Amino acid sequence: MDHLWSWTLVSINLLLHALLWYTPCKKLLKRCNEFEGSRLKTNGWFLLITPTFFHANMCHVTNNMLMLLGYTFYLEQQIGGPALWALYILTGAAGWLAMYAWSRYQHGEIGDFVPSTGSSPATYGLNALAALLCWNCQPPPTEAWFWFVLLWLLPFYVFVSRQTLPGTLTWTVLSLATFGGVHWFGVELNAINWWWLYLLKTFIWRVREWLMDGRNWTTADNAAHLGGTVVGLFVGFLYLGSTVVDMPMQAVLLHVACVVYLLARLLFNC
Repeated sequence: MDHLWSWTLVSINLLLHALLWYTPCKKLLKRCNEFEGSRLKTNGWFLLITPTFFHANMCHVTNNMLMLLGYTFYLEQQIGGPALWALYILTGAAGWLAMYAWSRYQHGEIGDFVPSTGSSPATYGLNALAALLCWNCQPPPTEAWFWFVLLWLLPFYVFVSRQTLPGTLTWTVLSLATFGGVHWFGVELNAINWWWLYLLKTFIWRVREWLMDGRNWTTADNAAHLGGTVVGLFVGFLYLGSTVVDMPMQAVLLHVACVVYLLARLLFNC
């Protein structure tokens, strides 16, 4: 099977989400599905790993898995499946440590009790790595994506995630169109453009929440996203070595813009 490691990674995320929310295993899995600094201090080192495989709701896991599958095929081919998994765990752990440090900086000891979950630190970190290693790679074929979304995700949107249907469904359509070879405003959908288009989606959704719902999200997850991204870029620079200077200026500017955007969201808490 092609891309076995990538599909296995996504399948495990979906399976654990289903077990957590829709089976009697909920009580057992609740012990390891969220990162929390206070538990990290009491022999909870495993919380640097396990929360990266869990999600808060169906919309959360769907968005993250759609983002992840946009580039993991490239990475699996470039660095190998075991390295892909190792970096998934590494960037996730870096994100949780960054979140913990930021929470402590903002709230003192209260920051020990700020919880979070999701693969976002790893998906951001691996996307940043992919954008460095294979920024000009083309998207994967459409067929697997079409059936994956049609059979598994859309029913959940309709029956489970009604409140988040518009934004998530829009992202699904964008994903399907992307892997169908559509060019958005003349932009070729390669690994780095996939990154900034996803960030643009998050920005538009945040603006929508602010304008329509008056929400001001006070969360340390922005630190987790940035932490995973920084580690992903660092690994990419180590991997490329001196050849990183061959990257076109446009690609460099897009990398800088993505990092600045994540930093701004962290500093302005939005």
